[in-house]
Amino acid sequence: MRKFLEIGTYLLAFLLPWQTRWIIELGKINKMPSEYLTHSLYLVDILIIGLLLIRIANFIFFKKDQFSLDYFQKNKTFLMCLLFVVLNLISIFWAENKIIALQHFIWIILAIGLTWLIYENKNKAQIVSWFLIGLMISAWLGIWQVMHQFAFANKWLGLASHDPILSGSSVVEFYIDGSAIRFLRAYGSFDNPNIFGMAMAIGIMLLTGLF
Repeated sequence: MRKFLEIGTYLLAFLLPWQTRWIIELGKINKMPSEYLTHSLYLVDILIIGLLLIRIANFIFFKKDQFSLDYFQKNKTFLMCLLFVVLNLISIFWAENKIIALQHFIWIILAIGLTWLIYENKNKAQIVSWFLIGLMISAWLGIWQVMHQFAFANKWLGLASHDPILSGSSVVEFYIDGSAIRFLRAYGSFDNPNIFGMAMAIGIMLLTGLF
C-alpha cells in the first residue's frame, strides 16, 4: 500500500500540468461557450481522490495513533485549513450558481488533500522532479506553439485548438505599416497563457531549489 501511494504520488505530480478531463456539461453565456460555467471532472481529480482514500485507509488500519483527534487539534495548519474549508462551504448557500460554487469547493478540498499527500511523502525531491518533467514537456509544447503560431487540439491530452487569426485566442497584437499583426502566445498544456507562464515560473524556482 505504501509503495502504491509513492508511485501514485509521482504519477500525480507528472500529470498535474495536463488538463485531461471529462466535460460533464458545457457552460454557455449568450449561446457562446464559457469555461467558468463548464462542469468538468479532471483526470488528476480522480487520481487525488483515489490516493486520499488509500492514505486515509492506511492511517486508520496501520497508524491509528497518528490519526487521533488530539494530533489534529495540536496542528495549527490543519485548524486554519479547516476554518477556510468551513467558510467556503457556507459561501455555497448564498452563491448565485451553487453547482459552480460546489465544484470549486471540491477543488479546494482536493488541493488541501494534495498538500497532505506531498507532506506525508518522505522523498519530496522525487515529487518535484516528476512535476518538473511534466512541466518540461509542457514547455516544449509551448515553444512549438510559438514557432508554428498554432495550438492543436487533443482531447486525450486536454488540449484546445488556438489560432491567432480567430478572435478569443490570446495574442500579442502590433502594427506594421498600419496592418495588424497577431502573434499567438504560448498556451503549453494549460487553458491560458498566464497560467502557463506562472507554472513555468514555479518550475524555474523549484529547479533552482533542487540545485
